[in-house]
Amino acid sequence: MKEEQTYAEQMMRMVRERQQKNEENLFNHVNNIDDGYVIIQYEKLKLSKRELVDGKITMTFPEEFQDMDDEAIKVKYPEEDRPRYIYCNQETTVSFNFNIEEEQVKNEEIEEVKDILKRQIMRLYSISKAEMDELIQTEQGKTVGVFAIEIPVLDGTLFQISYFMSTKGGLLIGGFNCDADEKKEWSPVVKQLLTTIEEQ
Repeated sequence: MKEEQTYAEQMMRMVRERQQKNEENLFNHVNNIDDGYVIIQYEKLKLSKRELVDGKITMTFPEEFQDMDDEAIKVKYPEEDRPRYIYCNQETTVSFNFNIEEEQVKNEEIEEVKDILKRQIMRLYSISKAEMDELIQTEQGKTVGVFAIEIPVLDGTLFQISYFMSTKGGLLIGGFNCDADEKKEWSPVVKQLLTTIEEQ
């Protein structure tokens, strides 16, 4: 006759089942920012609505990402016309950046702006091809122009998503960067995050 499990054994079995389920979720998870988190490279990143760009916009954003420190900025953006606002993970391997140019652009002109800036970047990296070339609508009804490109760098290949949106203060120009090996995971997440941008 099979012995009944003790209460402690039942609890341990439940804990093991839950751990196994969580491990499976790490491997088979489909990221949806409405869950309040995403899983990238088997790491869970919590998301929350954040004020960015000195409070000019809010956006659902990884909680871990903070202002990039000055030393890292000098290394990653040695040129003088570097982005004004840069947020990165702790390892500084993944980052978002934002600028607001004073030039006024209408919402309906964003597609044209995107195409012009894409052509300029493609001239610099003629061997690369544009990806994710599209328009995204935010929850606030604004248009975000988006395109991506892989850029060869000294230690590998960088995946960069560029995005543009009209704001009261001018043209919001942003960029997302990660290693090209992570683009498959990050691309759909970044697109979802961009839909949450709200002008303040």
